[in-house]
Amino acid sequence: MKQTAKSLLRLLLITLLIHGDFILAHESGSSEALTSLGSAETYIKRNQWGIAREVLKEAFQKTSQEPERSRVLGELGMIELRMGLGDEAEQKILEVISGHQGSKEETFRWYAALLNTWKDKVPPDPRFSIFLQKAEELAGTDFDKRNRLGLIGLTQEVQVDPLKVQHAGAE
Repeated sequence: MKQTAKSLLRLLLITLLIHGDFILAHESGSSEALTSLGSAETYIKRNQWGIAREVLKEAFQKTSQEPERSRVLGELGMIELRMGLGDEAEQKILEVISGHQGSKEETFRWYAALLNTWKDKVPPDPRFSIFLQKAEELAGTDFDKRNRLGLIGLTQEVQVDPLKVQHAGAE
């Protein structure tokens, strides 16, 4: 009985928090999508991924303008990837990448998230090398981004020439 009451109270609190975020967004006069992205970021910092996901799902349903709609969908996909929801999350990010008109920074983050998810897949995703190349183009000369991509790329299966390994070992 106590457990059920606690569960219901927790669900009510989550609902009020989510609803409260949208009321604040309307009252502030700012873009609801941008406010929701900020709220989701706050929940993520508190390690409340489920609440952040619900905030973004609600914002996505209410947002019709681009590029805000794409941003919300992309961030929703990122959260779902982090939560381990797999194919559905990947599909959201792929959809956003194909038609997004926002910043290169956002697009780079989405590419990097997909690459990070795909790096351990067996068999490897055939799109990995194509997406890695596109992400490298977006990274430009930013060494931090290029290093991050390099680490992701290193985890892919590396083809090693046994003859070169023997020569290196002999030296």
